[in-house]
Amino acid sequence: KAGAPYSPLGVAMLSGDLLNQDTVRARWKKVSRGARAQSGGGVGSEGAGGVGGVGVSSAAVSSGEVSSGEVSLPAQVRAEFVGWRPGQGGVGTLTEFVKVFERRRGCMISLEHQASPGYFKFKSALTGELVGEWAWGMLRSEDPRTGHLYTDAGVAKVSGGLLNEWSVPLVLREVVSLSAVVLPE
Repeated sequence: KAGAPYSPLGVAMLSGDLLNQDTVRARWKKVSRGARAQSGGGVGSEGAGGVGGVGVSSAAVSSGEVSSGEVSLPAQVRAEFVGWRPGQGGVGTLTEFVKVFERRRGCMISLEHQASPGYFKFKSALTGELVGEWAWGMLRSEDPRTGHLYTDAGVAKVSGGLLNEWSVPLVLREVVSLSAVVLPE
């Protein structure tokens, strides 16, 4: 059973109000359908939750790949992106890092997004996941200038103009609402 021994209310409370009980139930239902599909006993191509209906399967984890929509990234590539911190490799902002990352990896990462007060969404689900996971990690990292954890404003500053103070929580909320945590049965 998805989520056991946790209840939807318990998970919603632990999410800090980023999720509600109904969202947790819907994600668990989707995860359960995806697990049945992977084992040959269920629905079509819905996957196991996550962005674009595709989540992290045990096969993807064991093969070292993590999927977002139709794009799979090796886990080490994803970790390189989301683990970047200001100053690493002589790069001071996320937007500068993306350019270096693209050159080194021979890929393109679309930073196109739609933004207005109260709304922020990347056009690419993969970019949304990567930037959201990066921002999540940044908020749990110490800002060497202050000696304290990064704030939303600090994360916005080191994003290089990609994010601003009000969009950081929106990016995090998007990542959390599109993620599914699969707990052991």
